[in-house]
Parts: sequence; structure tokens; C-alpha cells
Amino acid sequence: MLDWFQNLKLWLRITIICGVWMTLVGILAIAWIGFEQKRVAIKQAQSFTESVQQLTLAGLTTLMVTGTMENRHIFLEQIMESEGVRDLQVVRGKAVENQYGEATQLEKSDDIHVQQVLDSGREFSQIVRRNGEEVLYVVKPILNSTKYLGKNCLACHFVPVGTVLGAVRMEVPLAQINRETNWFRIKLLLAGALIFIVVMVGIFIFIKSFVTNPLLKIQTNLQWIEGGDLRHAITHRRMDELGGLMAGLESMRQKLMAIVDSINTNSAENNQAARDVSTQANQLASSSTSLVESSVQSSSSIEELSASVQLIAESARDSSQGVQNINEGIEKLVTNAHNLKATVAELIDHTNDLSQNAVQGEQQARNTTVAMQQIQAISQRITSITGLISDISDKTNLLALNASIEAARAGDAGRGFAVVADEITNLAGKT
Repeated sequence: MLDWFQNLKLWLRITIICGVWMTLVGILAIAWIGFEQKRVAIKQAQSFTESVQQLTLAGLTTLMVTGTMENRHIFLEQIMESEGVRDLQVVRGKAVENQYGEATQLEKSDDIHVQQVLDSGREFSQIVRRNGEEVLYVVKPILNSTKYLGKNCLACHFVPVGTVLGAVRMEVPLAQINRETNWFRIKLLLAGALIFIVVMVGIFIFIKSFVTNPLLKIQTNLQWIEGGDLRHAITHRRMDELGGLMAGLESMRQKLMAIVDSINTNSAENNQAARDVSTQANQLASSSTSLVESSVQSSSSIEELSASVQLIAESARDSSQGVQNINEGIEKLVTNAHNLKATVAELIDHTNDLSQNAVQGEQQARNTTVAMQQIQAISQRITSITGLISDISDKTNLLALNASIEAARAGDAGRGFAVVADEITNLAGKT
């Protein structure tokens, strides 16, 4: 329900909340001030009725002293002609009627509130509507007193103190009070609207300067960091929550820069190590290829020698037991040569695989250690093969020596063995 509000800009949401809050507070304040102003005005009107009552009784007392009470209706009419009083009536109570006779028609009232005041001696007041406008309807009791407006009422009214002598009924129009109250409310509204505008402008400037702009700065720096640009330092001189946020963001940026620099350094070192491994692997592959070619040539020479020896052996099968030994040695030599060829072929496969892994290791530096271990294992195998070749060379030399000895023993019949001994000596040199 409030998604639309949450999607608004932060400064706009804060401004709206402040505006609504100030509006509610302003309306309540104006209503309360208007109510209090009207209450005070009504209290002043009630005080005014007290003055009217005193003025009326003072006038009637004067008429009574001067013996002109028959003109009291003229006096009351003049008071009612004033703007502040309407429908003024002095009602005679039973105590006065008993002493001075029955009240005239102008001094009688059938109003129930007047009768209640005459019976209870307590004032009654109420706001009522007359002809569409509000009036303050008041009925005030007249009590017998030893001192009222500087006079002793007991001198003329022979009843106990506090006896209700009569009542003064009047109506005070509230139209003027209502107009003034309403105009006062209008002025309050105008003043409140002006204050509201000034305060809202101040709130907007405050939010823009101390909230929105710092947040936009933080957002811009986060976008730079997201894009991989860590060159822009986050500077501030704030000590509030946003200042703490900026300080934390600057610390994060510096740590990210350190991590990136470390990664770049390690990557350069790994790439160099991978290139070194690749170079060594290529050199090893070249050496292995040369070794294979030499081994192939040796194998071919040994096969040719074996064929020649077999022919010589067939022609001089009965020469001596030494020839058989030479033939068996040659066969072993051929077998070892084939084994050497197979081993070297396997070595080539491993070397090619190692070369490919070394090339990939240039892109994947993490495989460098594994490649180095494989190179070490293959180097050990190459060392073993080299030892095997050395053994074959030694045995070939021994075989050539034996062939030479047998050729010397055989004399002219052993000339073929002399040729075999020379070939074996050449083969040993190639090996």
C-alpha cells in the first residue's frame, strides 16, 4: 500500500512527512487557540453581564430613592438600546412582592430558568440561538445584602441577608465575538501558512545540504567502486552518522586497492613462472625428440647388425661356442633396443602432455606446482633411460671385444667376426 511512497526520493519523503506533521499540529493549534479565545470572550461577556446587572440595580436604587420608580421602564429601555445588551428584564421576587405589592406585568416572567434562579438563588447562563445567531442568555439573582454597591439593602428590604429579592434576565449578542473569533482564526491560518512555507523551505535546504548531497556523494563513489575505479578518495569533515559511513567507505576502498595491488603482483609472478615452465617444457620436449631420433637410429643400426650377424652365424654355425654367445648377446641387445624405443615413445607422449599443460599453465598459474612435479618425475625417468642406454653401450663394447677375440682365434675363418666386431664398435659409439 505504501510502495509508491517508499519509491519516492528520500528528501521528498522527509519533506512530505514534515509537511503533514506540521499541518496537523498547526490545525490542532489553531483550533485550540480559537476555542480558548472564544472561551475567554464568553467569560468577558459574562463579566459584562455582571456590570450590566450592577448598573441596572444602581439605576433602580436611584429611582427608588428619588421616588420615580414609575419611570423604571424608560431606564430599562435605554439600557437595552445599547449594542451589548438585549431583552433586559428585572423580575420581582416573592419577598419584594410581600413587602411592596404584586409585580407589574413587566416584572413578571414565565421562563423556567428565571423561576429556578428565584428558587435556588444561583446564577444561570447558556449560549442559545435567537433568530439564527448566538446569544449569551443569563439570569442573575438579586440577593439581600448589608453592603451592595455601597448601600445596605436591609434598610429597605426587611428580610434576612441572602434572601432572593428578584432576578435580572438579559441576553448578550455574541455575533461580534464570533466575528472577531473567526477573523482571529483567519489571521492565525495566514500566519501559520506563512510560517509553514518558511519552515518547509528551511527543512528542504537542510535536507538537501546535510542529507541528500552527502548520500549522492556516497552513491557516486559506490558507482566508481562498482566500475572498478578505486582512484577517487572519499573526503569529508563530518562527525555524524553519514560521516561514519563515508569513513567506512573510504577504508573499504583503501583495502580493496591493497587487495587489487596484491592480486596484480601475484598474477605477474605467476605468469612469469608459467612462462619459465613453458620454456623448460619446450626445451625438454626438444631434448626428448632428439633422444627419440637417436634411439630410432640406434634401433635401426642394431636391427641391421642383427641381420648381418645372423647371416654370419648361419655360415659359421659350427665355428665355436663364442659365436652363439655373440648371437645371444645381439638378440638381447635388439630386445633392449625395442624396449628402449617403446619407453622413449611413451616419454614423448608424456612430454607432449607436459608441454600442453605448461602452455595452459601460462593461463592458469595455479597448475604450476603440479606441472613442476610432473616434470620432475619425467626427468627421473629420462635419467633412468639414460642409464639404460649407458648399460647398452657398455654391453655393446663388451660384445665387440668378445667378437674381436673370437675372430682372432678363428684365424682366416673368423674374418666375418672381425667385420661384426667393427660394426658393433661403431654401434657402441653411436649409442
